Amino acid sequence: MFAAVREAFPDCQRYFRAKARALGVERLAWYDLFAPIGTSATKWDYATATAFFIQQFGTYSDWLSAFAARAFRKQWIDAEPQPGKRAVALCERLLNYRPDFVSMSILAHELGHAYHNFNLINRTALQSHLAETLSETASIFCETIIRQAALQQAEPGEQSAILDASLQGAAQLGISMTSRFLFEQRVFEQRQQRELAISELCALREETQRETYGDGLDPNALQPYLWATKIHYYDPGFSFYNY
Repeated sequence: MFAAVREAFPDCQRYFRAKARALGVERLAWYDLFAPIGTSATKWDYATATAFFIQQFGTYSDWLSAFAARAFRKQWIDAEPQPGKRAVALCERLLNYRPDFVSMSILAHELGHAYHNFNLINRTALQSHLAETLSETASIFCETIIRQAALQQAEPGEQSAILDASLQGAAQLGISMTSRFLFEQRVFEQRQQRELAISELCALREETQRETYGDGLDPNALQPYLWATKIHYYDPGFSFYNY
């Protein structure tokens, strides 16, 4: 799997260089990775998105469409932005929905997780505990259904925005996850010998970013503190999260 991911590194790095040109900068800084590209005239408010989901999921499966309809009808999703709510999405809930394609894509992703879990109802606890390489399949599949449908009805400027959001996700899953895996692996290896200082953790984080992002990122504008902000590293439910 890692060999296949590494083969895609040049394509992801080419996307980063193209995005830098579109933003008018020589190279992307870490914070530029998530800068929007293109324009979107479509307002994907929550009601519009839910109707779109039910319809488009039905192009694959009536069972998937009915599941989504049930989730919306029974108000399983806490979508409304509220003070104090974190902008984090989990399959148990979606927080702070905004009327744009990114939020809609996140909603599709988390509904995919919920659908996967729903289909595991009759499995044992051991059978329901899946590796992330499998548990992300349904979520990304649902994202793909929604993205393909949205692209078909979008204007050129909006297509650019949708494709950029899609490429962001692909780069996160490929390059970012590999970078995090390498960081975590090296931390575990070195921690067997001694405790690591904050400066050493930051140096490892930048080292693994340079290895994976290559010339796609400005080497002077990386994110050395990602190890401190990613809660998955500290949640016991995500033991060795990145694989």
